[in-house]
Amino acid sequence: DNGYLWIRGGGLRYNTIPRPPTLLLISLTIGMTRQHQLLRISRLVVFASIHFIPTLRIESFSHSSRCIIHRRQPQDHRMTAPNPALESTDETREPEHDIPSYGMGRCSLSSKWYELVRSGEISATTILRQEDESGSAAGITVRYGVRFDEELGLSEYVLIDDNFDAGSSKVRERIQSINSTLIEIQRRRERKRSHNEPAIQYIQDGEYCAQLQLIRTLRPPRSKHMDSNPNDSKVSCTPPQYDASNSFLVGPLRLYGRGGFHAEGEPRVRVAKLSVPSFVSLTSDQLVTSSMESRSYWDVYHNISPVDSRGHFLLLPDLQDKTNWRDQSLLQKDCYEMTYLSSAIFPYGSLMLSFNSVGAGASQNHIHCHAWVCPPPPLILNGIDPKHNFHGYAVTGAKSSSKQLALPHGTTIALLEYPCTCVKLSLFIPETDEISISAGMEEMGNSIATIVGLAQGMDVPHNVAWTNGPSELPNIGRSLIAFVFFRSKSQSFIPMDSSMINSYSDEVDDVMRCGASEMLGLFHASSKWQLDALSMKKGTMEKILRDVSWEPREMLWEMVCDELRSLR
Repeated sequence: DNGYLWIRGGGLRYNTIPRPPTLLLISLTIGMTRQHQLLRISRLVVFASIHFIPTLRIESFSHSSRCIIHRRQPQDHRMTAPNPALESTDETREPEHDIPSYGMGRCSLSSKWYELVRSGEISATTILRQEDESGSAAGITVRYGVRFDEELGLSEYVLIDDNFDAGSSKVRERIQSINSTLIEIQRRRERKRSHNEPAIQYIQDGEYCAQLQLIRTLRPPRSKHMDSNPNDSKVSCTPPQYDASNSFLVGPLRLYGRGGFHAEGEPRVRVAKLSVPSFVSLTSDQLVTSSMESRSYWDVYHNISPVDSRGHFLLLPDLQDKTNWRDQSLLQKDCYEMTYLSSAIFPYGSLMLSFNSVGAGASQNHIHCHAWVCPPPPLILNGIDPKHNFHGYAVTGAKSSSKQLALPHGTTIALLEYPCTCVKLSLFIPETDEISISAGMEEMGNSIATIVGLAQGMDVPHNVAWTNGPSELPNIGRSLIAFVFFRSKSQSFIPMDSSMINSYSDEVDDVMRCGASEMLGLFHASSKWQLDALSMKKGTMEKILRDVSWEPREMLWEMVCDELRSLR
């Protein structure tokens, strides 16, 4: 099969997609060797007659088993290894659907997303206002989101939620333009008869991609004082004074609270509550035995304006604890806990976790991170070689410079050869000695906190991204990867072409706002004009990354090394 399979105890479930499902049960009699050497399979008994199809998903189904699986497949090259050490408030089973499998610990977020879409939860209503020629600024109610269609599968939609002609004609033209583009893309997908392929429009320029994001442009407005002027010579990462009246806690789209200052009605449905222990064991089949006081909790909510119709979530420290009602800046404990959460991603590399500071893409001044499906559709459609770039992003394929630093418990820090100044952190987890694993995890989390603290002390906007991945063969284990980007500004300008401007009836917006996704190498265009403008001249996206980069990076690297050496 041109694949690899290592097993330590227990059993496997082979589940094929798309439907109808096929189940293959395997009974193994194995000759075990000591010191975590590879197991020799002495007898293999297969019950049932199976016809394999290319999209084969493999996952552990026994709580007593620990499996590391690598199997090359045309559409899903990720490894599957559920992590039993991450506690969720509820366990979920995997329904039959066309969403790729992804989750953290025992919590299948792909199942949760599917249920939310089917129940109509991935939907929001907003009022758009814009003065027209007559000076009218009457609002138009618009409903948008992701829905499931039996014929089209997952699809984005936007609807005008009224039956009369009040409101700005420009707003109506904008909504009609979005709708016509979505319908065109979905029909194109239908002609290909590929419901597994997301309905998107994208362009590629070398290692970089840009994706047309339409319904995300309708998301709630930015919090007060969170926006910046691209012409400002100085951009800060210092959040404004925290105000609990932000959109996460107040209003119809809030995440938490009923009545009082939160407003009437029900808050958004919480997807999951994840528990992060202070001392980590990734090898034990049981949760780490520690007191409840030593645990932290993270709430998971769906994003009402997803960057990916297959799944996009918000991660927030426990909202029931009012000490977590704080501004958009990372604490040391946040860096460690996000590192732990990234270690629990399954299948390996199936989610990307990220943080945007003020001045680097953050729109709400309440501490939160993002999680979206990885790799994104443009990277999948563009083709990924898992040997050379497992995750598919430009930054995950970037080479490390000669400037590297190794820490005692296995964390490696390197300055990347990349357009935007980026420090990469990586850690190999062998899944053998839980003491060394905990020490390595703590070291990596503290290293990220130290680098983020350096950015905060310099008042430099920054983005952080976390994920995991397979170890390099023949080792058995996983790797943790994190990136910290140093920014000089929050946004850049897309080069303008007069002929393009004249050919578009939509309002031209040449400002490219950059968050963690853009830093990783996937740009989000808010209009067809932006998408075409990014593809007009080769190297435009790379130039934007250079424009928003903090320099000189050599000086920054010396500062990073000085700070990290002080930890040893």
